[in-house]
Amino acid sequence: MFSHSLRDLVSGLETPLLLHKPDGPDDTYDTDSSDNTNTDDENNTGLANPETKITINTILHVLSNYNLMSAFPNLYLAYKALGTIPATSASAERTFSKVKLIKTRLRSSIYQNRLESLMLISCEKDIQINYNEVIDTFGLSSQVLKDALMFK
Repeated sequence: MFSHSLRDLVSGLETPLLLHKPDGPDDTYDTDSSDNTNTDDENNTGLANPETKITINTILHVLSNYNLMSAFPNLYLAYKALGTIPATSASAERTFSKVKLIKTRLRSSIYQNRLESLMLISCEKDIQINYNEVIDTFGLSSQVLKDALMFK
């Protein structure tokens, strides 16, 4: 039932995915030209286009915007789970390999809270760290560090 009417629901969305027909970089739009005989149907490259692929995000968008979650609760949960499952498990495997590396090297000389902090630093390398802010925060933690690290 849902799969038969999905194409109609997607074509009825308010905003199309593409507002203009994709043109090459050298194409220009001439309003006075008589060879521009495109109709509105040819210019419509939004969701009403039958060749448009329907993605999981589009289906979730339709289910939530038209309040179909209560009509199809299991379908909504299945698509929601499908949309959140990663395609690969490489990031999880990478995290576990980092944990193994850190625990192997520092197993006997590290406490649990420090191990957790080192794992976060090792796994979240994409986060930019402001080293001046770190030094200031660390320097203000005790008077000895404040005297050694902070400018007077």
